[in-house]
Amino acid sequence: MKKLFSIIICMLIVTSIIPFAAYSEDNGNWYYEEHSIKWSFNSETQTITVSGNGKMADYGNITSNGLVIPGPANGNNNIKHVIIEEGITYIGKHSFYNCKNIETISLPDSLREIGEQAFVSSCGKLESLEIPAGVRKIGCCAFTSFNGIMENMSEIKFYGNPPQIEDYGLFLDFRGIVYYPPFSSWTKEVKENFENNVSDAEIIWKEWPAPELDHIEEIFLDLEYGAWYISSVDHVYNEKIMKGTDNGFSPNMKVSREQAIQILYNLETRNDSLYTDQRFLDVPENHWASRAIKWAKGNGIVNGTGNGNFGLGEPLTREQLATMLANYDKTIGFDIEKGKDVTSFYDHTTISDWAKVGIEYCVEIGIIKGTDKNTLNPKGEATRAEIAQMMSNYLNYHSGIIKIVFNADKGECDESTRFVAKGERLGELPVPTKEGYEFDGWIYYVHFTATADTVFEVDMELLAKWVKK
Repeated sequence: MKKLFSIIICMLIVTSIIPFAAYSEDNGNWYYEEHSIKWSFNSETQTITVSGNGKMADYGNITSNGLVIPGPANGNNNIKHVIIEEGITYIGKHSFYNCKNIETISLPDSLREIGEQAFVSSCGKLESLEIPAGVRKIGCCAFTSFNGIMENMSEIKFYGNPPQIEDYGLFLDFRGIVYYPPFSSWTKEVKENFENNVSDAEIIWKEWPAPELDHIEEIFLDLEYGAWYISSVDHVYNEKIMKGTDNGFSPNMKVSREQAIQILYNLETRNDSLYTDQRFLDVPENHWASRAIKWAKGNGIVNGTGNGNFGLGEPLTREQLATMLANYDKTIGFDIEKGKDVTSFYDHTTISDWAKVGIEYCVEIGIIKGTDKNTLNPKGEATRAEIAQMMSNYLNYHSGIIKIVFNADKGECDESTRFVAKGERLGELPVPTKEGYEFDGWIYYVHFTATADTVFEVDMELLAKWVKK
């Protein structure tokens, strides 16, 4: 009876520690699933594949009752090839403990961390290893083999910035080539620390051409894989609207007023000489954002915080950014007075009077969508991730809009600019007047006449055609 009770207690301990899992086996092939992570082993190719999204579980933990939780691949010497598929962000501790015949390991771009002793005593037959650009941390003894010198191991390739490597995270007694990209982060100190973590090392360091990084998370290691802001950061970075900081992209960093103006300044090519006399009292001439701030003041994009000051160094609020974006659009011809009623948002009464037009305009065109379904948070200090989202929304909106300019050719016209969606008809066109002439239509590309049903896919200037009376 006592023995049966002990067995039941052990089963309860195991089930309380191990997440829900399923296991099946057929002719040497086996399949294991634990929440969103799936393991499958093909006995014919001797390949184990791990797929899913997120973090793999940790194994090898010892409970208070002395029970060791082994991984599904623990001590499996039939495994020769390991494939970790895209979507996995963390390889758990002891995941491939003592799998002595592993010959190849394929790691995904989504990977961010390799846990302690993940491949411990399993790498004696490895010949090379590639560390993806997104890996930020390699745990203690993650790839260490305690079975002797790595006789077959000849090269390690890093595709990005150097990750944090804990004690003996890579290989003991490694003798071979370490390839690294030409990034400034690969300093002499980093290389020395690497060598100190590999006992009896004989390393040849070789710089190789910078790889093309496919994912924004590989460029900025502080971005969380799959986070809500990833596509927006990727968009604004590739459009050269936003760059990184000294510490990565810094998605949660608050944005200052001058940083926001610099982002707007990056939107277009302009003639800075037109705004040399547009100054604020608190902006030194040699300040890094001085030119952008002068440009913004000269175009009426920003008016300052009062008493002749710009508000240098002050954090940017969401309503301030909305106003800046609306004022910028006004300078290029958009009617910003046609905004959306925002009284359905719970906090609409907290919008400053001077910011109402900007907020309503930005909500109308989809730049601001609220911090949730019912709040705008106009006084909230914007983070770099939020700015990236708003600027991405801004670029997306304008990519679907074309600008029609009506050139009356010394005549008079009530409408000088019109914005229409790509692929939509122009609609009723204005009729200009010119003394001594009769209007004979709007022409483009010299010989073509535009009508209300004309459709354009690019910005277009229409020239008035005149016939002398």
